[in-house]
Amino acid sequence: MKENFTNIDNQWMGRELGLTNPYEREVFAHIYAMTTRGRGGWSGSVRELADRLVYPKSTVAKAVSVLISKGLLVKENKIYHTVPNKDTKKEQVQESVQQVDNAVPIVDECVQSVDNSVPHVDSLPPITPITNKERDCCLSQALSQRTKEETGDHHHFLEFWEKYGVSPDRQGEQAYCMAEWDKKAPYIQRLIMEDITNFSGRDYPSPLTYLRRFKPRSPFRMMADEVPEYLSEGRDLAVIAIPGDSERPPRYWTTTVEEAELFGLQVDHYLRAAEHNKTVS
Repeated sequence: MKENFTNIDNQWMGRELGLTNPYEREVFAHIYAMTTRGRGGWSGSVRELADRLVYPKSTVAKAVSVLISKGLLVKENKIYHTVPNKDTKKEQVQESVQQVDNAVPIVDECVQSVDNSVPHVDSLPPITPITNKERDCCLSQALSQRTKEETGDHHHFLEFWEKYGVSPDRQGEQAYCMAEWDKKAPYIQRLIMEDITNFSGRDYPSPLTYLRRFKPRSPFRMMADEVPEYLSEGRDLAVIAIPGDSERPPRYWTTTVEEAELFGLQVDHYLRAAEHNKTVS
């Protein structure tokens, strides 16, 4: 297969692996091809991968971060490679994913070292690696502290129904879809709206199947070199604090303000682009 082409198996990658986001699917497919065709994986940087795929670096970096959090991608010996193989049995894939989850602190350190060419900015807080368990705990605490929206928000459901573009033969599913929608937490409803707003493709003709099989992604956590890059572009950022204990201080990770609002994360403080650019200048 030529390097200028990416072969995407939508049935396997989209439905079986749960990669409904087309950017994540394409990044995975490209690295998967290199992993299974004798090259061992992708040995370049995230920026070089973005150039290869003709996507913004931030888009590819976000996809890489999500794939790692899902246990579908790891970085070993400076090479990114995919974990599951199409011929691997489902049980072996799950076992591999569990092993990756247990090694997340090492993987996170590798991710933060990618494209470490941006000069260090003293005014920025340290970004330390966190485990999947800590991230899930942080997200759970943040969501519980947010003022809970009314779960049965039928105004937003009708917006979902309209945007999904339900075919005439599926109109009878509306009542069942509304009941399924009401079961979703508010932040998952927001993620669903993000998904169908940004990506017009539908993996399922049935909106009920889509709702039942929808898998929410994890919050986007920036790599160290991306923070000054976003600020220099005039974008404010949100710093999320993971509470510490008697043996260690709080730990921080950074995301966009939009991402914090989307997931309902509790923000410790904001990094203002205007203040950053004034300091740099």
